[in-house]
Amino acid sequence: MAENKRFIVFAYDDHERGGGCNDIHSLTNTFEEAEQAACSEEGRSNNDTVEIYDIQQEKAICSFYRTVSGDWVRDE
Repeated sequence: MAENKRFIVFAYDDHERGGGCNDIHSLTNTFEEAEQAACSEEGRSNNDTVEIYDIQQEKAICSFYRTVSGDWVRDE
């Protein structure tokens, strides 16, 4: 039987409505894995926003945003 993942990492541009199926970057078992995916070059490439959603808590628990200067900021 397949193991259910707990965290969804969404990656999208902030000028588009995010959080849809096309914005799923990865599914992970642990928060640490989700953070690694959210901070990866692949996750941030061509995106302005990366969010980690906890399926058990049913809410976004951490977000990363690209600033105007190109730096990434973490928001909890």
